[in-house]
Amino acid sequence: ILSSFYNNDYLEVNDVHIHFPDGASKKDGPSAGIAITSSLISLALDRQMCDSFAMTGEISLTGKVLKIGGVKEKILAAKRDGIKRLIFPESNK
Repeated sequence: ILSSFYNNDYLEVNDVHIHFPDGASKKDGPSAGIAITSSLISLALDRQMCDSFAMTGEISLTGKVLKIGGVKEKILAAKRDGIKRLIFPESNK
């Protein structure tokens, strides 16, 4: 993806280390996959992400966005925090 933007090689020439502590419960974390991936792309492109939306979705090792659970709870949490635009996996339609 990044190579199609401005001949960007940021992630090829820089080391990025992300540590996920083992203390989280099993249901916490996987749904943050697209948010973490988007953050890495934002870092590599040196472009700030828009902060007016929330996103959730597990990402596979091959880059596929997987269906997530707890959609109702995530919508309610976003509403409670004043988020009006949400990004969910297409498979959650």
